[in-house]
Amino acid sequence: MASGDSIIWSADQFALRMAYETTSGCEGKLLYIGEAFPGNQNRENRNIWRIRKIYYDECGREIAVLYANNSKEFVFKWSDRETYNYE
Repeated sequence: MASGDSIIWSADQFALRMAYETTSGCEGKLLYIGEAFPGNQNRENRNIWRIRKIYYDECGREIAVLYANNSKEFVFKWSDRETYNYE
């Protein structure tokens, strides 16, 4: 399963990136949400992101939102989001 991403916005509080499940060229469910401080939305290879992963049940309902490596700190790379532990 690959994930595509798009920049959603850069607001006063956080710059956000979101990655969606991609199948057959169509975007599906939201998988990852990344937050960084404003103005950093294009710096995906720096350790400045707080990342969450969304889990769904078999019916497609959101059942959990977990932080990368169980940390709410802004210390992750957006480009490495699929490599972190979300338990």
